Amino acid sequence: MIDASLRRLACAGILGLGIAALGACSAESPSAPAAEKPSFGFLPNGAPFLTTSDLTVEVFKVCKTYAGQVGPSVTVNVAVDSANDGSVNRNLQLTIADGECWVVWAGGFDVRDKLTVSEVVPTDYTLSYVIERLMANNTTQTDAPVIGNDAVQTMVNGGDPKGVVVRLTNTFVPPPPPPPPTGCTLTQGYWKNHAGYKKQADAWPVQSLSIGGIVYTKAELVAIMQAPTAGNGIMSLVQQLIAAKLNVLNGASDAGIAQAIIDADTMIDNAGGKIVPPYTSPFLDPSVTSALNTALTNYNEGVTGPGHCGDTDV
Repeated sequence: MIDASLRRLACAGILGLGIAALGACSAESPSAPAAEKPSFGFLPNGAPFLTTSDLTVEVFKVCKTYAGQVGPSVTVNVAVDSANDGSVNRNLQLTIADGECWVVWAGGFDVRDKLTVSEVVPTDYTLSYVIERLMANNTTQTDAPVIGNDAVQTMVNGGDPKGVVVRLTNTFVPPPPPPPPTGCTLTQGYWKNHAGYKKQADAWPVQSLSIGGIVYTKAELVAIMQAPTAGNGIMSLVQQLIAAKLNVLNGASDAGIAQAIIDADTMIDNAGGKIVPPYTSPFLDPSVTSALNTALTNYNEGVTGPGHCGDTDV
């Protein structure tokens, strides 16, 4: 008597026996959801069908996952060389979503099926894949991950391998941020929030600046810009001075503000000492720094000078 699993394969058209003596195929219902369950037809004469990710004897599966950020369902192509003679006998195209696995081909009897799997990679994603094989001794062999396309594998009936899973992974690679506009000014808040820290875009044209005759690293400058002014006129002034210098270095004209930048540097220099946490010293009363602070703020915000760059994600 023919085994029930063999009978299901024959009914599906996978084995292609075409034997009427098998009985009514309609009596065979799909397995439970956790097992192989044909959804859209059968192979090789029908369409691919959704399945689990488990390795299965004489079955070729393609699975898809996203890393970093889930992207769209895209087309995967499977080229089948059923005789392994260099000719493509069938091309299968299917759309695979994140987390799905599909049976794309099934062997039967004495065959050597060579399949090539490739994908239309979504924009902003890179493709890698891993091939897993169920070997003749029922052990699993897993290849090292490969970066790129065109996963090629031969599935040999009754030999090695007995079943194959190709696991495609699309990894999200965010595009580089657009450079900040040039020839116009951006606010102190823009430069503070576009320094490349904590997933920020990095728009800074330099990695250090001289403030009051002292060179500060980018990290020190960002910390100063993030610190509360707490009634210290030096802090308000230096925050706007940093932004003004970055604007000039980014291509904004310094006509009308160059002298204010020099005067602010001189005032900070005369106050004495490096500006460090807790940012209470050196100290100047806000009334002393008010005029220069206003001039630099107006320049950065586009009230004066070449004008603000417009809408930005400050």
